[in-house]
Amino acid sequence: MKKNESRILGLKIVADNYVNASIAWHRNYQFAIDMIDRLEDNRALTKKQRQWVDNLIGEPLPEPKNPEIYKKLIYASKVSGISPDKARVMGSMAVSAFKWTLSENQLKFIDSLLEYSENIRINGPWLPDEETILKLRVVRGMAECRNEWWWINNPGVRSSMNQVSLYLIGLDNPSDPTGTQYIESYHVERLLKSFKTRLEDFFNPRWDIGDQAWVKLENKWEMTTIWSGPKIINGEQYHNCMVGNVFKDVHLKDIKSQRR
Repeated sequence: MKKNESRILGLKIVADNYVNASIAWHRNYQFAIDMIDRLEDNRALTKKQRQWVDNLIGEPLPEPKNPEIYKKLIYASKVSGISPDKARVMGSMAVSAFKWTLSENQLKFIDSLLEYSENIRINGPWLPDEETILKLRVVRGMAECRNEWWWINNPGVRSSMNQVSLYLIGLDNPSDPTGTQYIESYHVERLLKSFKTRLEDFFNPRWDIGDQAWVKLENKWEMTTIWSGPKIINGEQYHNCMVGNVFKDVHLKDIKSQRR
C-alpha cells in the first residue's frame, strides 16, 4: 500500500474514533478531516503536517479531565426535546469539562443543565399552544416595522426572533433542515412582550368590518367602509377599505373617526 493511501486509511479510522467518542469538536478531528481531503486531492503535505498525521494515527484518544461530567453533558444534549440553543450550551460546557478543571460556579450551572435535561426526558418539552403560535406568526410579520439598528441594539429580542422564525419553519415544514422542532419558552415570552402593544392593537382592533370611517388620500378626505380585519403589510397594520368603488389597503394610523 502506498504511503498516502496508508495515511488516508489511518486518518479515517482516527476520525471515526473521535466521532464515536463524542469528541468530533476536537482540533485533532478537524485536522484529520482536512488532511484526508488534501491527500485524496493528491496535494502534498508539509513536513510538519506529515509528522502530525503520523503521530495522530499512532496515539490514543485524548482523555477528558472530568469524564463523568463530560459523558452526562453529552447524553443530556441529545435528549429528545432539547432545543438547539440549549443543546449548544450543553455542548460548550461539555468541551469545558473535557479540557479544564471546573469552578464551583460552572459545576452549579452544569447541575442546572442536567436537571433541565432530565425534566424534559421525563415530562417532555414545553410546546406553545395554538393561540401562542398564531401570535408568533403575526409577530414574524411585524418584524419589518423595526429597522436594522433597532435589532442591533436589542440583541436579546433579535435572538428570540431568530429562534421563533426557525421554530415556525420547522412547524410548517418538518423536513426543512433549517427549521427546529423545539423552542425555549423564554424566547417566546421575550418576543411577545416586546410586541405587546402591537399585538393588542392587532387582536383587539379599533375598527370592525362594516364600520364607517374617514381616510385622507392625496390630501382629500374620503368616507370609507372597513372591509376587512387587520392584516400585516411590510410589518405594519392595515385594513382593506372601500373608498368610493375602489378597494384600498389603508394604514391603521390613516383611518380616522372624523376629518381632522
